Amino acid sequence: MPPYIDEITDLVRKQIAYLLHQGEPTIEQLAERLNYSRRTLQRRLTEAGTNFRKELNIVRYELAKSYLKDPRLQIVEIALLLGYAEHSPFTRAYKEWSGKTPQQAREEMNN
Repeated sequence: MPPYIDEITDLVRKQIAYLLHQGEPTIEQLAERLNYSRRTLQRRLTEAGTNFRKELNIVRYELAKSYLKDPRLQIVEIALLLGYAEHSPFTRAYKEWSGKTPQQAREEMNN
């Protein structure tokens, strides 16, 4: 197995986290940051058993759990930090990931 397989997901996740500060990232933006063509990036992710959307959701979920621990951040602010234009898509995604709404998860964390 090529050596980059073990490293590609870590690298991709770090770059996605960086790009989220600018809104919802695209695979083209990610490929540019990694100095890959879009097709090469897709191929590398496929070889690693993943894809851009899956990695984006993993990063968003991990960051969301971290942000929800901070009571100073409102749900809408967390949604924006995760690259969502508004809180509704974030709430739906979080419920899909965890089975709970962000508000329910936050309440459980604080109990």
